[in-house]
Amino acid sequence: MLPETPAPDAVVLAERVRRVVAALRCVHEGREITMSVSVGVAEYRLGEAAAQAIARADEALYGAKSLGRNRVQCHAADQRQPVVAPAGGAGRAADDAIRASSARLPRGAQCDQLTGLLNRSLLRDRLRHAMDRAKRNRRMVALLLLNINRFKEINDELGIEAGDALLSQVGATIRSTLRDADTVARWGGDEFIALLEDLGFESDAHRVAEKILDRFGLPVPVAGRECFVTLAVGVALYPAADCDLDALLKRADIAMREAKRWGENSVQLYSCDTAQPQSERLALKNGLREALAKGQFFLEYQPQIALIPQIDPRMPEARRVIGVEALLRWQHPVYGRIDPGRFIALAEETGMIVPIGDWALRTACLQNRAWREAGLPAIKLAVNLSARQLKEPGLAARVLAILEETGMPAHCLDLEITEGMLIEDLAANCTLMNGLRESGVLVSIDDFGTGYSSLNYLSELPVDILKMDGLFVRRLGAQERGRPFAIAESIVDMAHRLGLQVIAEAVELPEQLADLAAMGCDAAQGYLFARPLPPDEVAAVLARQDEAGPAGARPAPPLLAPLLK
Repeated sequence: MLPETPAPDAVVLAERVRRVVAALRCVHEGREITMSVSVGVAEYRLGEAAAQAIARADEALYGAKSLGRNRVQCHAADQRQPVVAPAGGAGRAADDAIRASSARLPRGAQCDQLTGLLNRSLLRDRLRHAMDRAKRNRRMVALLLLNINRFKEINDELGIEAGDALLSQVGATIRSTLRDADTVARWGGDEFIALLEDLGFESDAHRVAEKILDRFGLPVPVAGRECFVTLAVGVALYPAADCDLDALLKRADIAMREAKRWGENSVQLYSCDTAQPQSERLALKNGLREALAKGQFFLEYQPQIALIPQIDPRMPEARRVIGVEALLRWQHPVYGRIDPGRFIALAEETGMIVPIGDWALRTACLQNRAWREAGLPAIKLAVNLSARQLKEPGLAARVLAILEETGMPAHCLDLEITEGMLIEDLAANCTLMNGLRESGVLVSIDDFGTGYSSLNYLSELPVDILKMDGLFVRRLGAQERGRPFAIAESIVDMAHRLGLQVIAEAVELPEQLADLAAMGCDAAQGYLFARPLPPDEVAAVLARQDEAGPAGARPAPPLLAPLLK
């Protein structure tokens, strides 16, 4: 660091150092060894963070090294005179080459050709230097590995060119969210890495990751369509015990995979507990059949609450349960309670999702009958269908057979299917859903807004209910109703115009509930009302509600009104 020294003077000094080093000669075991040095120069700007100047100096150094040994390179943003090169005729020629190459550097071999971000090779160099500085300065470095969820679906549906365009937009959005001193690289495929230096606390990295996720709250236009992009973010910190460069990258990857298991737009910080035993995936995969046979699966039920017009939804007496969503759980004898995100994909792979799905539907219908036989009011029961189940021949016949076997009224069953699954084979799925609806079964579009959100598809699908994804709900509740409110309100209005009812998911705050009621949303579910409950606790809730009296004259959504009688 040279105080009060402009970049051109620093370049001259660096050139002197380079010449002195180049003139040194060492003899080792009778052999003469020559030395060379590469130098990167950047000028500190008043008011900026020191890390930003250091990052520019690093970039200049990489530029010097990429052009060969024995070079001095000044960062392009600080360059006010030609870069100094080795003396002599060859030096003048090299000087011309350096100046010509500096303009090409950002798009050269060091950068990903699609996104313009740094590539893996340069990222590893940056990371190595950042780790050295972190150790020397006793400051923290965070490595964020960001993976685009369900990118393959977009690539397959819209084409490779649209996928490439999406990758470029995602990379640019991540880059624009971070500081100039931070490094962003495309790690490969649908993965990006952000390198954050000079952090004081672990929470700083988590806040940056959340900030990135917030930037993807609005749909991204791709090939004339709007796609909602969600990310899984794994965070690894350095310095850390027993951690070198490759270990840090591995830890970020482990954390990212854990984030994917938690669901859309999740951030996970690596800890020793994050790492799963190498045999766990195989053990879970092989244990699915045994789990079904030995009764290790069980269901929990999350209440769905009607939002009654003209009644303040924040008042407890206004919260009337009109349905529950059945959620599958697994109590493993070794790994304990396992959430669906960790085993549903394995069940899909093995085909076990079909018998497990049939068990879940039958069990939920029997439970609904048990509640009715206990004198409790009839409520709607929502059950999720997986992609594999949807493709299985004879699904409609099996559903109707289970309804007859369990004595479950068809109008009380709501089958939830994600929009991405529905449009995969539109004609066949429309035929399937029409057959179910003719029998009285309700059909819902689950997680609406996180897939392709094509209005054309929505107008063709024979469905009854639209479930607004928590991605939209989490952004509600602000003092000033801005874009998030406008988008959610437009979804509700559009659904009503199409004759659909709307249920909002992941409601956690009273302010979010007030916004949903104001825009005319029909029903809601989330931790604000209740977490997923065991059957006996649902029965207690229904019993208390029954004692309080029927809905009476309170107006209710037309589709749900029969369930309040």
